[in-house]
Amino acid sequence: MNKSILGIYLRVYGYNPKYVIKSKIGPFHNCYDVFRPWEKIDIVKELIQKLDNEINEFLLKFEATDKKHYETSSHRVRRYISKERKSLYPTKDHVFTEMYSYSFKEYWIGTNIGASEITQYVREMCEACKIEFGYISKIKF
Repeated sequence: MNKSILGIYLRVYGYNPKYVIKSKIGPFHNCYDVFRPWEKIDIVKELIQKLDNEINEFLLKFEATDKKHYETSSHRVRRYISKERKSLYPTKDHVFTEMYSYSFKEYWIGTNIGASEITQYVREMCEACKIEFGYISKIKF
């Protein structure tokens, strides 16, 4: 069965982080898959992998969206995804950057993030893919 992703919904605060992926499974039916990662950062890691599998050129689109937000925001001091590892934490040393980033395909993803940054990561992923972003508490079945 071919499913297309329509939206992602989050709950990152509290002890049990989770996310929901809303997919279209037929002309009149949607499916809500619930995922409960062990740690909050796993939300970002899992979604990057899932969206990369489902959306054409996802990483390229996500990097472009992140770059746009970084360049237009006066309070952002770093990028979330980049082809250059150093641009993830430009004011930190090499050891810090190595400790708090990982490589996925030809991109580097920053992992030193809290709940509010995770929300922003996912919001930017959704914007890049042109899918809906929301919170689990707002899902209407």
